[in-house]
Amino acid sequence: MNLDPIATIIDAHLHVWDPSRGVYPWLGEHLAPVNRAMTLREVMPELTDRGVGAVVLVQSADAGFDTDLMFETARSHPEVAGVVGWVPLDLPAEAAGRLAWLRDEPLFAGVRNLIHERADPDWILRPDVDAGLGLLEQAEVPFDFVAGGPQALATAAEVARRHPGLHLILDHLGAPRWTPTPARRSSGCTIWRCSPVTPVCTPSCPGCTWGPTPRAIACAEPVPTSARRCGCSAPTG
Repeated sequence: MNLDPIATIIDAHLHVWDPSRGVYPWLGEHLAPVNRAMTLREVMPELTDRGVGAVVLVQSADAGFDTDLMFETARSHPEVAGVVGWVPLDLPAEAAGRLAWLRDEPLFAGVRNLIHERADPDWILRPDVDAGLGLLEQAEVPFDFVAGGPQALATAAEVARRHPGLHLILDHLGAPRWTPTPARRSSGCTIWRCSPVTPVCTPSCPGCTWGPTPRAIACAEPVPTSARRCGCSAPTG
């Protein structure tokens, strides 16, 4: 779609899902209000009322059906400006084939894996996964790194060290558990400024924090990058 870079507000982190298409391991009765198909058709009127003119769809499951669903949604919704899909980073040969297919899609905008849902916090540093990240780096495809906690920021720094040419999108800035006051929001941005990965990363801001209820928190200060991804995500992050 053609966007006015000045006038268009973009929600650059939006999820859609449909449990009839496959398994979303994070979804269940504990999330009863959204434990069903969530479509762009349902949410777009509310976004439009708030001045949002375009969205970027971001993966919700480590499976091909989820990426297929996003592209199907994009074909019927001109508001979709990009799709962040999935490739199996731990299977480099399979990842290479799927990445070649994705790069033929005009709206393909990057790759994400649900690394924050894995039992092994160092999964992203495994040799096979590292090879998959190398494919993204070589192809100049951005990687959405889900920084689900403060320790994840250190892991992101290691990924950046290993892959200096890889553009990392830091989802949720390590999910700091802030209270929504200007002082606390400002401290969240201080966490970002002190991060050693700043030169090669774009923050996903606002981030989501998880306390009694999920909520979006906006940064009170500008983040030190030339681009900013703004948006609130559903519970998958």
